[in-house]
Amino acid sequence: MFSFFKKKGSNTEESVLPDYPQVVRPSGQVEVLSAPAEPETPSTEELETDFIDDTLMDPTSTLDPVDVSILDEAAILYANEQDRDARELIEAQLQSDSATDIELWLMLFELYQLQDEKQLFEQLALQFVMRFERTAPIWRDSGKKVKAAPETQGVMSLPPLIDITHTRVLLQQLQQLLKKFEEVTIDCQAITQLAPEGCKLLHQALTTVRKSNKKLSFRSAAVFDSALNGKLEVGRPSPDDLVFWLLKLELLQWLDDQENFENTAVDFAVTYEVSPPSWEPPKQVVKPVTPAHLQTTAFTADEDQFALDGVYTALKTAELDKLVEFAKERSTISISCLKLERIDFVAAGHLLHMIVQMQQQGKEIHLRHVSHLVGALFRVLDMHAFCRIHYRK
Repeated sequence: MFSFFKKKGSNTEESVLPDYPQVVRPSGQVEVLSAPAEPETPSTEELETDFIDDTLMDPTSTLDPVDVSILDEAAILYANEQDRDARELIEAQLQSDSATDIELWLMLFELYQLQDEKQLFEQLALQFVMRFERTAPIWRDSGKKVKAAPETQGVMSLPPLIDITHTRVLLQQLQQLLKKFEEVTIDCQAITQLAPEGCKLLHQALTTVRKSNKKLSFRSAAVFDSALNGKLEVGRPSPDDLVFWLLKLELLQWLDDQENFENTAVDFAVTYEVSPPSWEPPKQVVKPVTPAHLQTTAFTADEDQFALDGVYTALKTAELDKLVEFAKERSTISISCLKLERIDFVAAGHLLHMIVQMQQQGKEIHLRHVSHLVGALFRVLDMHAFCRIHYRK
């Protein structure tokens, strides 16, 4: 798992980011959600109202280890908005082995639908019928449908917690954005906690990017700077704090704040009795971005369900927190994912944390109308161990 943290062909193409530590999942059989029941042809009324029936998935079947790794990798590629890479990965697996688990087939159907590839969708449907002897998913030309998230405009949000797990995923996203855009904005608005290992990895990455003359700008950099200041104490040469000093000095170079850099460098030298890093700002400095208005998608909740709507990233975890209030007086929690287009690793982990807490309180949680692309990420996080997942038909 997580082989996607290194770009395919990285032996010939130099990466601007440092190598990432390997993460190994526990060995043994991996439980997954079983195949959905055969879909029924939706009526015109259903298409117009955007209603898609769903079916309960029980984690009773197992996948071949090869299918497990491909499904996990494709799930996180999609979560990171690398739709084309996810599609090519699944296509290659189906071409090499048509006996691949049905879940990968259903994920590919959704990718074709999102990318408006009707001809490929129909070709896959014929193969699907022959392989599984059941009706294939239906192409939806009319009515509302789940759509792909808009293309990112070179903006990446740092999560509330800068630890090694979240940082590794975000640096993969940063590398992809730097290849696609001339300039990338890093939003620091959500930062609240800093862990040494994550900050070390982020410091190494920012240093490498700066020396490769890539353009970065920082939105709400004062939030990041304040969090770092809380970790620093002049005259206390703690080895654990060293990385916070170095990351602050690196951030100040990106912000082109030489006066603050020199003052911090003196404090650093006094504290650790070593020479500080040299002042080497990026050749083309991008001035800090002033905080922008954060647009959020409001949840629509009635007395029966709590709705997720749109795309969720680390910056929108506060929207997920509204689930706590919704669940307070309920013993059964129904969460509609009908309009959930995409959720990244950080936001999904935040959602899982809340679900675990509710489950420990004795509540029963249902995730309904989950797409197979989103559900695959939930599977990576073993979310089905704490709630019941209902996939779209």
